[in-house]
Amino acid sequence: MSEQGLWTYLQGLVPRGQYTRIESSDTGPGFPDVHFQLATGHSGTIELKDSHTPRRIPPFKNYDDGLHVSQLAWIKENVSMGGTVWIVARVGRAVHWIPGRKASKFNGCESLSEIATLTIDGTIGNVDIQIIRKMLSGDYNDE
Repeated sequence: MSEQGLWTYLQGLVPRGQYTRIESSDTGPGFPDVHFQLATGHSGTIELKDSHTPRRIPPFKNYDDGLHVSQLAWIKENVSMGGTVWIVARVGRAVHWIPGRKASKFNGCESLSEIATLTIDGTIGNVDIQIIRKMLSGDYNDE
């Protein structure tokens, strides 16, 4: 699955809202792949990552195949200003939802489920969908 395939998969799971997929370095260095705005007034971004070598440990070894330096800087600054950023990473069948505040732990992490708020490995249940919708709405605290 590519990042586009991952986004297609996620579209049926996210709450209703406006989602804009952005694939352009012209937008701004490090800007995530998807911007969203919900009817509740909550907005945020989603960075999509799909491991091309899902059996490798760690699946996202460095800046080349994981989060780039510009992405890490953008996420850090946005989160420090109260922004909502999610990193959604697919490794094999598992899809990990990682809060932006943990972005610095992403590259080189051997087990993304340890830093993820939610990991879906296989079948998606109604509880998973409810958690995703709460996370994007800003109503989910994993502290």
